Amino acid sequence: MERPLPYDSLRGEIFAHYTRLDIEARTLRFMNPIPDAALVKLINQSHNALVVPLWDQDNLRGVCEVHLSPTNAEIGISLEAPLRGRGLGRQLLKAGLNVARIAGSTCAEFFFASDNTAMNRLLTPITHVERFGNERHALISL
Repeated sequence: MERPLPYDSLRGEIFAHYTRLDIEARTLRFMNPIPDAALVKLINQSHNALVVPLWDQDNLRGVCEVHLSPTNAEIGISLEAPLRGRGLGRQLLKAGLNVARIAGSTCAEFFFASDNTAMNRLLTPITHVERFGNERHALISL
């Protein structure tokens, strides 16, 4: 995995990555099939975050976003379809947890769609995952 980069330095690449996500992947990542206009707003509102990038040649194809607050980190992961099922999500998760730990976070939080089986498979072995309707929440002490 590459070293983390400031979110601000990758806004354009992150937007391009998100627009390449199919509807299913967008729904799993954002809990709804978010349109491009909403992606722009979301990306522009993100601050104090680090990104572990996953590059395929010159294109950003996967990210682990680590949104930092004074005591915790909210982590989100996305991978484009051709890269799924190769263990890269697990690598991004480990890298993101390490970034949060080094940044001084005491816990990492995850919010994701209930039908996001990949994220559920990644988190269930290492922490308790709660379900609230169509959403799931997990908290990992660092």
